[in-house]
Amino acid sequence: MRYLPNVIDRMLAVVPGSEVVLITSLSEIKESVLYASPEMQLLWWQNCAQVLFEDLGEHPSDDGWQGKVVDIWMDRKGKQT
Repeated sequence: MRYLPNVIDRMLAVVPGSEVVLITSLSEIKESVLYASPEMQLLWWQNCAQVLFEDLGEHPSDDGWQGKVVDIWMDRKGKQT
């Protein structure tokens, strides 16, 4: 099973610094997950998915950083940085 803070760290590594809202939202989720009980983990995965959907849209570009973020989120091996 993947650990959400690690997934968020990998996504944050490819998000440009100009994407302040996305970076802040993902960082806040990561911080909350670190102190959440195990039974709350699913909620935080859902919250993260919602943040990504709201920021990247329903059909994000496959090119550039957006595609890399989606690949990391979807755990697509071989396409990640």
